[in-house]
Amino acid sequence: MDTSSWNVDLGLLESPQPVNVHSLDTSVEVHVVLESGLATPTQKQSAAWGEFCDLEPAVFRSQFMSALARLVTMLETTPSDNSHRQPDDDPSELVQAIHRAITGVGLRYTDVCIPLQEESPARFVLVWFEIDAPNSSCLFEFETLVADNHVLFAGEFSGLDSRMEWQTQFNTAEFNPAMAVHPYKGLGLINSSRRQP
Repeated sequence: MDTSSWNVDLGLLESPQPVNVHSLDTSVEVHVVLESGLATPTQKQSAAWGEFCDLEPAVFRSQFMSALARLVTMLETTPSDNSHRQPDDDPSELVQAIHRAITGVGLRYTDVCIPLQEESPARFVLVWFEIDAPNSSCLFEFETLVADNHVLFAGEFSGLDSRMEWQTQFNTAEFNPAMAVHPYKGLGLINSSRRQP
């Protein structure tokens, strides 16, 4: 992972321009969350990135679409906490958008984040993506977590790599992929992170 020309800013190493990622079959911005005191990725972060890039696009897409299907099921069956929702959020619109994305409409990968992972037995990559809202010019922002080249879940964008949960549930020696859940599960997953493009 040659990052010699990348930019370091506030503990993040960032690609100066989009990078072509084989597994995503597109180019995206790449961010590495740096270990304290370092200006380059760790060997484990570089290995996680390399393994993810080598993943065949069809394999990633199949796993990713399954994660989106699970997300739709959860949105349709799990009561939401309205305190976490924007006033103009329409749950049915979000579900419609994900259904359209599963068919290949209105979905774009935007970023890959290589989070801290030295304490965990797993190798992690986060993929950030956007889905067009079906009835407006807004976008829904999401993230999906890949552990050891297997998609664990997709969920509303939460900034997972910088949340307290990352250090207590993921970047820990006790990490168990079978128990991994998105931090917004049961906490109003229907609230979308909407912004104008």
